[in-house]
Amino acid sequence: MPVWQQVYEEINDPDFVILCAAEDTGGEAVAGPIFDAANPTYIQIVDENHVISSAFNFVNVPSACLLYTSPS
Repeated sequence: MPVWQQVYEEINDPDFVILCAAEDTGGEAVAGPIFDAANPTYIQIVDENHVISSAFNFVNVPSACLLYTSPS
């Protein structure tokens, strides 16, 4: 997560969002302390039901994707 924090700070644009999803079946009890220790300023969620990996067909952890929407 430190690398993503650095990227987030370097881009420093309100239209740029990083969403970090912990795909851990142990839930908040397992992933929470990791997020707390990293202290990121971007969005973090715990997805213990693997909704995000299913939606994007991720099979490996970690995985990443870039979603881009052009300005209208």
